Amino acid sequence: ACDDASRRPWRHEVATGEQAMTTTGGRTWDAARKLCNFLEQEWPTICSSYDCAASAHILELGAGTGWLGMTVASNLVPDGEPGSVCLTEQSGGGAMDWLEQNLAENRAAGLALSAVGLQELDWTLWEDCPDNPSSPSPGRSLPCTPGGTSSWNLLLGSDLVYNEAGVRLLPKVLKDFAARCPDLLILYAHTLHRFDMFDLDFCESLLREGLEYRAVAAENAATVEAAGRDADPLADEHAGFMEEMFPDQRVVIFQIRLQGASKDFLPWSSCLVARPPPKELKAAVVSQPRPVTKNGIVKVGRFGIILPLETEDPEDCREKELPDGSFIVRLRCLGPFGSGEHPTTELMLQALQDCKLDDLAVCDYGCGSGVLALAALVLGARRSIGVDIIPDALLAARANVEANTWAGPVDGEPRMGLFLPQEDVLEKDLDFYARYGDWRKPEANRGWEPLPSKEEGQFDLVVANIVVGPLCHSANAVQRLLRPGGEVLLAGMKEGMQVSQVKEAYSPYFDLTAVGSIDGWALLKGRLRGIQMATPEA
Repeated sequence: ACDDASRRPWRHEVATGEQAMTTTGGRTWDAARKLCNFLEQEWPTICSSYDCAASAHILELGAGTGWLGMTVASNLVPDGEPGSVCLTEQSGGGAMDWLEQNLAENRAAGLALSAVGLQELDWTLWEDCPDNPSSPSPGRSLPCTPGGTSSWNLLLGSDLVYNEAGVRLLPKVLKDFAARCPDLLILYAHTLHRFDMFDLDFCESLLREGLEYRAVAAENAATVEAAGRDADPLADEHAGFMEEMFPDQRVVIFQIRLQGASKDFLPWSSCLVARPPPKELKAAVVSQPRPVTKNGIVKVGRFGIILPLETEDPEDCREKELPDGSFIVRLRCLGPFGSGEHPTTELMLQALQDCKLDDLAVCDYGCGSGVLALAALVLGARRSIGVDIIPDALLAARANVEANTWAGPVDGEPRMGLFLPQEDVLEKDLDFYARYGDWRKPEANRGWEPLPSKEEGQFDLVVANIVVGPLCHSANAVQRLLRPGGEVLLAGMKEGMQVSQVKEAYSPYFDLTAVGSIDGWALLKGRLRGIQMATPEA
């Protein structure tokens, strides 16, 4: 199996769809695809270091759609070859039914998957497992190979930590496998910076359970040095890991083992370095003066953003320091972010000043403090809407609306509304579910309503200044808000590969053009083409 797999490119013929579920297994996450790429490139190295050459017995935790395990099986353990692949899932939430359906459909399509088996694995059985890193957990049986043993060679997992239960239980499960299978290779692909605190808590939980970890590959990092702080989130008491305001989400593959295990860690692999995109003409650098912050006032073009004071002063009249004709926005609360000082917000504020917004409807998607939605009103927009998936951001934005009396209702009609994203977006958003729970419950939505469906197709301009991952995932939701021929302004991405990713995500709806850049941050603009797709994605 090792020789065959190393001589030919892997086949990626497994087909799985997406399904709305209460678990996270309704779709194939990018981390699973990156782990598959790693296995394809590094299988000869794995065979030489671990006992996988003659036959491989492979187990996947939290298999979800089953795409990873089935792809591994079709390439490493084809029909008639020794070895096995076991896909495990929890029994609840429809996860096992979905996994069984995908396996049956791919077998019916003719894929060689006779080596694949399915077994339920309930992590909660390890809830009260004693912290004893040197011995197996009594009374908890592990899945068995076809030979009736638990002698697994390779254990795989991808993006399994998205809540406190995963942080607490996954290390216990991994410890038990490692203790019972001394020669086991554990590879876990994890997307860092989705939930920064969970990232740190998970690494600390591994150490408490008597495990150790090492990054063996990282997205777009040819060397471990290039991976920087993401190679070890706990390094330097995690100071470097948490310092960046807009960290890129990055898939990192960790090898995990018992502390003091005899076998060496795998060498670093550069297999997750993507080829650079084709060169394109750089956008013209914004020529206006850079923002100046003085006495708590950020000046961007004709805008004066008055930042909150450490102690609120009811007689604060700093707006008098601004020249006549300035566009003034007062911020009482910054919330998660949005002051005008970051290059992405600066790009947006400069671009809005170049737009003719008179009597238009504007939506700020990912509004943060609400500064862009407020700026649109100052510039003449008839109304604006702020949408954010973080309830605390909406709370900050509401305080800022109240701080600008001109943003209040006119003739009883509100000029600015604040909402969570559309219902179907909340339904599928794993990040929201992990942080807050079911969006329908008051303790999760904090009293905020999802954007009403009647607002779709009502906006002339949507601005979105959010980090690149959520920005790409929001393409369908954004385009549904626009009238035919409406426009978008997008920021939050770096020039180069991230710009290419955003253009690809929005390509079904827009032809995006780079219209500005500052310090490597880009601004894209596009007009909705064709007929608006008004229905949610399945």
